[in-house]
Amino acid sequence: MPCAKGPTLEGKCDGTHECQPAMKDGKPVCRRPREAGGPCSTGPKPDGSCSQTHPPCRPRLTLRARRGRMVCQALVFTGLLLVACFHFGPGGRSRPLAADAGPLSTTHANFAGDQGCATCHPAHGSGVGGLLRAAFTPHDMSGQCLNCHRFDGDPRSPHNAGFAAPRGSQATDCRQCHVEHRGPQANLTVISDAQCHTCHQAKFDSFAQGHPEFPPNFPILQRGTIKFNHAKHLQDYYQQAAFKDRANANCSACHVATAGEAGIRTLGFDAACARCHDEQIAQSELVLLRLPEPVAPDDPLGAEDATTFMAWLLQRDAAGANDYGKNLRQLLTSLVKDGVAPLANSLKVAGGKSDSLIAGLNPDLLARAAGQWNQKQQYAPPASKPNSGWYWMEDLYPELRYVPAGHADPVARAWTEFALSAAARETNAASAKLAASFRAETTHASSGLGRCAKCHAISADAEQPLPRQVAWNYGATKPRAHTKFSHGAHLGLRQCSDCHDLNAKADYEAQFSDFTNTQGTSGFHALTQASCTECHAEGKVRADCRLCHEYHRSPTVKEFKMAGEPLSSASTGDTKSAP
Repeated sequence: MPCAKGPTLEGKCDGTHECQPAMKDGKPVCRRPREAGGPCSTGPKPDGSCSQTHPPCRPRLTLRARRGRMVCQALVFTGLLLVACFHFGPGGRSRPLAADAGPLSTTHANFAGDQGCATCHPAHGSGVGGLLRAAFTPHDMSGQCLNCHRFDGDPRSPHNAGFAAPRGSQATDCRQCHVEHRGPQANLTVISDAQCHTCHQAKFDSFAQGHPEFPPNFPILQRGTIKFNHAKHLQDYYQQAAFKDRANANCSACHVATAGEAGIRTLGFDAACARCHDEQIAQSELVLLRLPEPVAPDDPLGAEDATTFMAWLLQRDAAGANDYGKNLRQLLTSLVKDGVAPLANSLKVAGGKSDSLIAGLNPDLLARAAGQWNQKQQYAPPASKPNSGWYWMEDLYPELRYVPAGHADPVARAWTEFALSAAARETNAASAKLAASFRAETTHASSGLGRCAKCHAISADAEQPLPRQVAWNYGATKPRAHTKFSHGAHLGLRQCSDCHDLNAKADYEAQFSDFTNTQGTSGFHALTQASCTECHAEGKVRADCRLCHEYHRSPTVKEFKMAGEPLSSASTGDTKSAP
């Protein structure tokens, strides 16, 4: 059993005697401790030494002491290792540090510049103490990425919150998909399907096996801005004798696609539409004023023969039917004296931009006709008709008309927009009804001014349906979130009809009857997954997730300033802007 004295401070045995006798009254006395049995019965030897002996021992460290020594040794070894790692100096391309993580990709290396590692790792260059603190302090590396990169939506939410994430979804970290320090040629955006499946709940083997089916009406999301019924044109109009020689059923006659484009661009009106529709624009004129039969000043003058524009403008907020005749006489009298100024002022009061609405209108053209009417003379318009512009025409009554000069005529556009906004501004029910008639006539698809509404869609907000806007420009189909497709990559490999099959039964025109409707209807059958897997399948053409899907929403690079360069901002694709 262990002795009572225990080892020395040096860890050696403290002797073989049980006590160290002491002299008392000139006689040695045993001093064995009480816990060891107290003084022995035999007492010390005559020479004063202890009479109780035992064999010597070899003291051994306790488990706690051994653990303590191991911890101290590990700390010393770690410190020596850190010293060894940084003993090469500041590092660099010619003399790399022993702890260097590896070279950056070329893109990030260009931005790091003289700051080097400290660009993304603030602890770099802060000494051994700073490195030790960084080793035990959580570091937001994604926050460093966001110093340069930005996205539409929350950058830390799955897919930048492009859609509602499942309950329990955790914030994402850039390093989950993008790994740096793999060399100058490393592509940081290469992501495997297995990485996508680590988060997505719907697991499937491949695009050809198990991928969810495309949604109905794919890929149409919203109503188009230009009304063009492919089935009606290809199967009806292009077969008519009047248009057969001018029509071209080849898709490339109207459309053009380049590599990387998801949508198909049109060639524009002049190249794609003018050969059939250009002459129709001038056939639909604006009838602005109509002069009734001259009557005596006291004779009643009703609005039965008035144009829809005159009926609205001269009866706005009117209290009685006789107001039309009174206002018409006043207008014609003022036109004789001041030319177009009274009409321009009335248009301004009604909310119109007179400079655009009556651009090119000769004051004498109004004054001459108004003067003869005031003198109770029947106005006889000139026999000739201009190719475009304002003129008087005899059609039972003299009418002031406008002939559009062609596609994108600015006056026709101004009157279309004015007619659309007129009813929205009226608060009086009777005036609003008259304005609605003026709007309906001007924007009629077949007979309206320039037939603008035949092709240009008119839309309105569902919450405020009265103000209506016309889509003057062709708008490419809005891409689906996180989905990409390149028509250009398929040109020459497939025919358009291989994927786009005409649907003659589709009610294409119905989508434009409701101005607040935003849902689109295609003139083609919806695309199916089967049409894609004919080529995109295992052993054939690439079919990984990233071929058709993008993780980030509108990735861009924030404004930055490099040495000697002005402040700039770059918008990049998904493959260039990932951290």
